[in-house]
Amino acid sequence: MGNSRILIVDDDPHLRKTLSGILELKGYEPHAVGSGADGLAWLEDNAASIAIIDLGLPDMNGIEVLKKVKAAWPATGIIVLTGNASLDSAIEATNWGAFSYILKPYEIDLLMLNIRRAIEKQRTDEALRVSEKRLKLALATSQMGVWEWDPVTNHVYRSEETIAILGDRSVDWTLASFKGLLYADDAGSVIGAFERAVAEKAVYNVEYRIVRPDGQVRWISDIGRAEYDKEDRPIRMVGTVQDITDRKRAEQELIDRQEAVKTMAMQLSIAEERKRYRIAEDLNDQILPKLVLSKMRVNALRKLIPEGGGDDSIGSVKTLIGQTIADMRALIFQVRPPLLADAGLEAALKGLAQEFLDNYGLKVEVTDDESLKPLNYETRSAIFQTVRKLLLNVVKHAGTQNAWISIKKSGEMIDIKVEDNGSGADPSSFPSDKSRSGGYGLFNIKSRIEYLGGEVQIDSSPGSGTRVFITAPLDTTPAAEEQ
Repeated sequence: MGNSRILIVDDDPHLRKTLSGILELKGYEPHAVGSGADGLAWLEDNAASIAIIDLGLPDMNGIEVLKKVKAAWPATGIIVLTGNASLDSAIEATNWGAFSYILKPYEIDLLMLNIRRAIEKQRTDEALRVSEKRLKLALATSQMGVWEWDPVTNHVYRSEETIAILGDRSVDWTLASFKGLLYADDAGSVIGAFERAVAEKAVYNVEYRIVRPDGQVRWISDIGRAEYDKEDRPIRMVGTVQDITDRKRAEQELIDRQEAVKTMAMQLSIAEERKRYRIAEDLNDQILPKLVLSKMRVNALRKLIPEGGGDDSIGSVKTLIGQTIADMRALIFQVRPPLLADAGLEAALKGLAQEFLDNYGLKVEVTDDESLKPLNYETRSAIFQTVRKLLLNVVKHAGTQNAWISIKKSGEMIDIKVEDNGSGADPSSFPSDKSRSGGYGLFNIKSRIEYLGGEVQIDSSPGSGTRVFITAPLDTTPAAEEQ
């Protein structure tokens, strides 16, 4: 119970003495005075949890004392104890904040019950004030505001923080006022989310833009939930708003930087592709013919030496040159597949199908609409590498020996479909990073095709095979069309 102080203001000395004794036995700290002025003077220097006030005081009306106490010490609970009861005084006392109104002669049990309840209410109110203060501090620290919507009046209460975030200090604020702030492109989705949350008893949680009255466009995070009566009618909706403009800007800056890095990586990849292509061309057109000629001359020189005429050093040189030629041809084929470079994508994909049949036993059927489909080498190479990676996935994961490639022209785009009838998979399970065996994973090749203006889409599910659709722009420059 503690040592709660109780002020007794009553002109009856016998009541003051008796009631003080009882309160002391109950563990309270009573202080009794005989006039309103003495009671107010004591409160100037002392705090009281409860003030028990008689209405018929010698110096002033008890209601006046009640008013002064509530004005100066609003947390003090008031119990009116009077022998001159009336309906008017009871109503007036209650309106001015009295906790209870008890008639004399009083029943001590009833009075003690009211004292306990008044103290409990005081402690509850104090805890609530502390909680509200903490909440307000937390909201201010996190730059969040509170709002409450009344479905009956359509009025929206806004905390001072909410008003500052929205930038609209209009007094009569309604749901229509809120809708009027919404950025045009976001209005439909926000209003739809709000109405669904109310209808489905769900959490309303959206991020959207507003246009403040001062013209600023701000990003807002808005979270709320409605309360309902027994007939499932919304009685109010309470929520919080937070200005997330800085976060959105930081996110966009990060996305922009990532896109810039991605673009630079793609540019570097294409530049390297072009460099490899030129190196392969130089090897094929300049270095390789010289090696072949060197081999022919070494072979001719060897014929001039009679058999048994010493060691076969020339034969060793010939063998070394032959191996170098074979290695160089293999390197050129890997860096710049001759079919892809000279005969075009369609021929290269048919050659790839034969390669997979010979090496893996995978039967790949290639169909082509035979239309002219001019492509620059970077696009041809990106598509070729993508199809190769897809066929390797079929060999490794699909559990089938059949695949199909279709090639056709669609407007100014080339459309390629790679399909198998294997086990299928969740598209998210496809490789998304650099493959362990080296080279570029499917994700990197896909990004490269997208950088070149194309697109890769995967349609797959367990048990239904996999279909990958590749589109890329044709080379519509006059030189390409003429070639």
